[in-house]
Amino acid sequence: MDTAPVTHLTAADMESGLLAWIDRYRYWLLGGAIALLLAGFNGQWQVSSDICSYYAWAREMALGETFPRDTIARHQAPGMAYLLALALWAAGEGRAMGWAHAGLMGFALVGLGVSYLLIRRVAGRPMAVMATFAVAISYTYVKHVYCMMVDVPFAVCVWLALYGWELRRSDRAVRVKISGWLLVAVSLVAGLILRRAVVLVVAALAVEGVHHLYVTGKRRAALGAVMVGCALLVLTLWLTGAVSAGAWLSPKNVMGQFEDAGLIGANGWQRLVLPGWKMVSEDLPEVGTGIEWGPVIDEVISLLIILACVRLWRLRASWSAMLVVLLLVCLVKMPTPRYWVMAIPMLAVAWWRTVWWLAAMCPVRARHWVVIALLAGCVVPNLVKDIEAVVHQRQTPFIEKHKDGRYASLTHVCDFLRTLDPDVVVVGPYSAELRFFSRRTSYGPWFLLNHPRWDDAQVRQWLDRHKGVYLVEPAPEQSAAFLNRMGLVKSNKVYESPVFGRQPPWTVWRLQPVRDNTPSTPGGTAGSVTQGQQQAHGDKDKEP
Repeated sequence: MDTAPVTHLTAADMESGLLAWIDRYRYWLLGGAIALLLAGFNGQWQVSSDICSYYAWAREMALGETFPRDTIARHQAPGMAYLLALALWAAGEGRAMGWAHAGLMGFALVGLGVSYLLIRRVAGRPMAVMATFAVAISYTYVKHVYCMMVDVPFAVCVWLALYGWELRRSDRAVRVKISGWLLVAVSLVAGLILRRAVVLVVAALAVEGVHHLYVTGKRRAALGAVMVGCALLVLTLWLTGAVSAGAWLSPKNVMGQFEDAGLIGANGWQRLVLPGWKMVSEDLPEVGTGIEWGPVIDEVISLLIILACVRLWRLRASWSAMLVVLLLVCLVKMPTPRYWVMAIPMLAVAWWRTVWWLAAMCPVRARHWVVIALLAGCVVPNLVKDIEAVVHQRQTPFIEKHKDGRYASLTHVCDFLRTLDPDVVVVGPYSAELRFFSRRTSYGPWFLLNHPRWDDAQVRQWLDRHKGVYLVEPAPEQSAAFLNRMGLVKSNKVYESPVFGRQPPWTVWRLQPVRDNTPSTPGGTAGSVTQGQQQAHGDKDKEP
């Protein structure tokens, strides 16, 4: 008796079936992911140097307090400080951080809605549900929401700009196209106030515009667009530098970024190896799956992600260009997963398309396993890390649990520092956090040893103008170098913090000059900055 031939589903059939299932249960998927995100919201914020720097800056705006901004806030756009200053003005010092955390959670929820609208306009509703679900469960996204990082509101601005760019393609009434252009302009300006990385979006949109002119046969127009774009970039840098030599988009700071990264001068290419290896072996796997798997597997995942970024060109040239440029930026500066928050929806679509592209090339019997491994390998670890993050947020007392009690010791030290004269200088690690909690001038020993404008003698003179210099430890190796170069010595231990978790106690030492000793000159000291670095940073204020 003849039997019917066995038919196997193609990769396209499997993809359409899974998308149909995702669309059918979209309310459950999105509702569950959003509920998990909200479960960790309780007003407790995870202390970090970035948010402490911005908050000290916000105090200066809203309360009139004067604090010298450290190296983190000095070169950053002021948008996050504006948001925190608004929370300070509305709620006061006591409740401002809770309000700010609620605002960041609001940005996170708005971002999910914008990512849904963006992907739906490009790839349809099922893909939009998939991508929005991927954003909501992404540990990279969730972690930066709880940490109150500027990357979340900046990502919302990026997605709004891309959505406006899609509205510009509309064949409907002219007012839809005009609204798209307006949305692009407003979102890019808002993004520029938050982070300089908005130039990546501008570059990506410009690449797609030039590509469109080229493929439609308007090659002269494409060449003209490239020349005009380069001219506008140079003009913008020049005008910004002319307005303020210390502006965060000035030519001095731009060149300083490259010089600090070691890309200007002899053997600069060697500085690309370490960031590139870190990106491939740590950051890209964490962005995609939420965890690091180990040698070989991490590298394979990273190569697949890079391949997915390139293949996305067929769907949207601007998305692919933004992801590829982001990869290149991570080679110039030391990469970190936070840079990828703005790219998560596009990265989810790119990964999805690459998974089914690989499945189509696999043998029939292995096709299901390849799809399960590549999709579940992203979803399950991210969900596990999200649950861990929620549990961590709910721990009490939170300050003693976070980072194994590191900041609990720091807050006790700062309670003591607040009893000192306001005109003292505190030198120690976590200088932004020390300044935020103690409201005393604080700098890290590494920053003072590698000051962008002053040599060791000038730093010592600046220290001597204050009513006292105090050293906070632990940081013995940096402390020893600082004391040796500045000609200072520990006089007596004035405070020791309680012990929390596995953290060693923090100690505060009062410093005094070494008798018959002078600080070393800048000429031959190790770690002193070059003249080019001093010129790149420029004179920004009267203190470090």
